[in-house]
Amino acid sequence: MAEDTIVFPDLSLMEQIDALLPALGFPASTEVEVEPALDYPGQQLAIDIYAPTDGELHTAVEAIRDALFLKFRIATRTSSELDREILAKQSA
Repeated sequence: MAEDTIVFPDLSLMEQIDALLPALGFPASTEVEVEPALDYPGQQLAIDIYAPTDGELHTAVEAIRDALFLKFRIATRTSSELDREILAKQSA
């Protein structure tokens, strides 16, 4: 199973985002969970996404990012993007 997490710094939107996600119509095989972001400093909210394939994961991540931007004007990053940024800063 493929997985990734979208993180951003606004915990106050947790309930609204939790209500928004079902409207995106993901397949039953794709799971999405909204929770406080405990593993990423400076980030308050995490959207965990689990899908059976990398392609379905990519589709879900992009759909969620687009919906968050359209509804709340929030630009988001995934945990894998944050990890790459941290590694790049450490090796610079």
